[in-house]
Amino acid sequence: MQSDNDAPGYCIWGVDNVVYGPVDLPTLVNWVQEERVTADTWIHLQEKDNWLKAGQIAELKMFFQPRSAAGVPAPTISAPDGTSMTLKPGALRRVRILAGFSDRQLERFVDFMELHPVRQWTEIVKQGSPGDAMYLVLEGRCACAW
Repeated sequence: MQSDNDAPGYCIWGVDNVVYGPVDLPTLVNWVQEERVTADTWIHLQEKDNWLKAGQIAELKMFFQPRSAAGVPAPTISAPDGTSMTLKPGALRRVRILAGFSDRQLERFVDFMELHPVRQWTEIVKQGSPGDAMYLVLEGRCACAW
């Protein structure tokens, strides 16, 4: 049985505490460009049998350089109480159904979003209640009670 040792493999420790991979370098670069992998994401280099943060890997360093202010600004959503939140496309791509969206599609999606900060233990939605909304938890956690 032959093993494919020609190209180094990379395993990614996801935000959901699941290890993904191994993947090849082009796939990893694609995930960095889609902001699924950030500079602080842990990557296992199979070739060296070592875990490093993505920002420390030579092949990926150029993707984590600070961007100029001339770049496209991240979309911002505001709440009725005056608070606002700036969203990076990568933050929304962590939601599985939005993972395949392009930056332009995500920016358009954000145009329809409303920010509603919620205090702990607040009921957001109840099963059987009529509605046409989609809820995304961007910070913190939520629970489902039956």
